Amino acid sequence: HLGRSFVTLRGIGNYAGDLDVEFNVAPEKLTEAPDPQERGEIPEISMALNEEYAVPHCHLGEARVFTYTAEKDGTYYLTLPDTLADEISAFVYNGAGNCVPQPANGISLKKGEKCAVYCVANFILEDEIKSDYTIMISDIDTSAEYEVNGIVYRLTKDGAVLVRLNTDAVGIEIPDTITITALDQSFPFAGIDAIGFRSYADNCTIYGTLGGTVHTYCRENGYCFAGLDPSATAAGDVTGDQIVDSDDVLTLTRWIAQSKGMRLNDTAFAQADINQDGIIDLTDVRGILRIMKENPEKEEQSKEDDA
Repeated sequence: HLGRSFVTLRGIGNYAGDLDVEFNVAPEKLTEAPDPQERGEIPEISMALNEEYAVPHCHLGEARVFTYTAEKDGTYYLTLPDTLADEISAFVYNGAGNCVPQPANGISLKKGEKCAVYCVANFILEDEIKSDYTIMISDIDTSAEYEVNGIVYRLTKDGAVLVRLNTDAVGIEIPDTITITALDQSFPFAGIDAIGFRSYADNCTIYGTLGGTVHTYCRENGYCFAGLDPSATAAGDVTGDQIVDSDDVLTLTRWIAQSKGMRLNDTAFAQADINQDGIIDLTDVRGILRIMKENPEKEEQSKEDDA
């Protein structure tokens, strides 16, 4: 049978013990790939670049073929189920139609060449497949990481995702569009890996464009954000978002501590100087806390707007 299977080797005579071996069975060429359930022609789905395709809930042994025809010469990267671990076995066929190992470093195709992924539900399962699996082909290596100004990004079909920091800066700047010099390409900001960023999140102010993609993302996900060029008019609004809240307290406290990467422009300085003595210190931080206490409805309204 095609797909994942296993065999148990049991010692006899002078040999004792069992050895379980798991393996996959795949047709050598795609043209030789039968429908394991003999239901007729195997459904073929033509893929577009950077689009996810669901491997449908199949009966045991049911197969699908996903194909992609290259629009230009290049290296293409496949996101696939794990052939050795998942309920779907996915076998890759190159432009010549030959079965090749799942290509970690991409598959090279010339313009007009077609690669294919033959997916089959494993026979060794007792029930129908319950899990959802997707496959995708991309001209972007989504496993690679790229560092820009001490910030490490990984690319996805949606853009650049921050995965961790390679800097000790507390104030970091994230633009709405990230340029990857190594690829000579720019990608939209597409989010933050919450697990990878977890150790930095509580001690970091993210600077960006007010009203931009990064600002919206930080507001919706609870990250401290400050505008790069705030033009606030309200006392205590250090970050420039027209709201006096915990982001202003954290940003100002980190600036007073002279933490690396923190900044205040003239406007932010003026709004931070609560007692107007020309000096920014913890007295001003306490002043911002007092403003928040006196106007709790504004911060609550901000939270409701975010929700």
